[in-house]
Amino acid sequence: MRKVFFSFAWEDIWQVNQVRNSWVAQGRKFAGFIDKAKIEKLKLQTDKEIKMWINKQMHGTSVTCVLVGENTNNSKWVKYEIEQSIKFNKGIVVIYIHNTKNSNGDIGKVGENPLSIYKKTLTEKFGKSIFLGGAVGVLARFFPPTAPVAWALLGVFTVCQLFKSEESYRVYDWIEEDGRNNLSDWIEGAAQQAKR
Repeated sequence: MRKVFFSFAWEDIWQVNQVRNSWVAQGRKFAGFIDKAKIEKLKLQTDKEIKMWINKQMHGTSVTCVLVGENTNNSKWVKYEIEQSIKFNKGIVVIYIHNTKNSNGDIGKVGENPLSIYKKTLTEKFGKSIFLGGAVGVLARFFPPTAPVAWALLGVFTVCQLFKSEESYRVYDWIEEDGRNNLSDWIEGAAQQAKR
């Protein structure tokens, strides 16, 4: 049975709980979910304490399910959770939840996929890496021949792994693609894709 970490913006908790409740109803395990009172308490902690809480919640999970609502892209914690998921090679599945009704019965606006922002960041870092790689190449003349080659290979491997991980996720819509009946398959597919 898969243990899943659900990543979401705290402001979208009403829509998020609709996804969570369908997962729990199937007798599945999850991580990263707390009620509103605990969220407010967690917000009062330091960034270091919040990161420690996230890391503890993510431990032992094989898939991160990023629930995209109106506010997801504004959450630095969602970005951190995505980075941790990529770092530890977890399966990633993105689910748009904007079509689910909020506490007022309204449907939200579509939010931007936070992984697309992350890809832009990686592209910028990759460009900087190429520039720095050229500078290192010039300096490499002063070091043993194997040292710059090893550093270059390590850099290329790291960037390739990040791009590979970032591109290996699927995107779904909770309402339009019947998430209630398909969530398990989406999560299993993400786990298998990450070889978890």
